[in-house]
Amino acid sequence: MHKCQIYNVCLIKNKQFKFSRIVNNDYMNKILLVFQILLKSSLIFLLAFIWLRFFVDKSWLAALIALAVTAVLQVLSHFISKKSSAKNSLKMKEKEEAENMFFTLTDTQKPIDFFYQLACSRHSNVVKKKSCILLNHHDGTKVVLYPKIQYKNLSPDDLSEIVLSCKKDCPDKIVVPCNDIDSATFSLAKSYEIEILLLNKYDSYSLLYKEYDFYPEIKIQSKKTGTSKFKTLAAYSLNRARTKGYIAAAFVLFFASLFVKMNVYYYIFASILLLFALVSYLNPKYNNKVEAKNIL
Repeated sequence: MHKCQIYNVCLIKNKQFKFSRIVNNDYMNKILLVFQILLKSSLIFLLAFIWLRFFVDKSWLAALIALAVTAVLQVLSHFISKKSSAKNSLKMKEKEEAENMFFTLTDTQKPIDFFYQLACSRHSNVVKKKSCILLNHHDGTKVVLYPKIQYKNLSPDDLSEIVLSCKKDCPDKIVVPCNDIDSATFSLAKSYEIEILLLNKYDSYSLLYKEYDFYPEIKIQSKKTGTSKFKTLAAYSLNRARTKGYIAAAFVLFFASLFVKMNVYYYIFASILLLFALVSYLNPKYNNKVEAKNIL
């Protein structure tokens, strides 16, 4: 078989593999989304039903109204969440480290050397170029790591320039670590056929440095402004790890109400617990929303 034909066959198989992997990921994401919607709906329904039982004598009527309330709130939350894009957040200490590492890279004469060493720590076929790093995988896929270490946000013009400079390498994916990203840049990234992954300084910390266990040596320390005790308490209390505890406690109070006549204070406590469960599970501020593997 001719060399070009062998290359074409390998290229087709590689594309088929990538397509099946994307389909499987999409399927799992849909299942996770359905589970999140069901859990959210259950918590809202239970919260509404607890209070409706306090005012409505008939349980079936309270359940019917609670279902209607749940549907309305779900529709409203869908439109609200569509407009607001939640950012990936880190623990306070990690966030500070991420900022210090970015400041250090900006003060480095050739920050690309660090990313080259990071790529070499796990991959064998790595080529360092003037502005980017090319990774050639065994399955034939090519990934370009293009660090854009600058204080200004990554603009659409920056991304267009990056894609244009990578065109001759024909990569399957472009990964761009940077400071922060304009919203218009995210929209532009989706318009390209090639997969483009944009990482701000916090994503770079959690998805690159932490994943590869390879960190820039911190030489610049940002000034500490002092951590609010309230923020620390909120970060602990409203973390997703606490969701199960809130739900369990709320269910205990709810089922107890079926057998014991409860006063309004118990309804208030059950409601607060359910609200805490909703916030801790759905609020991205105190949870790492982005979880990605095989970045490079």
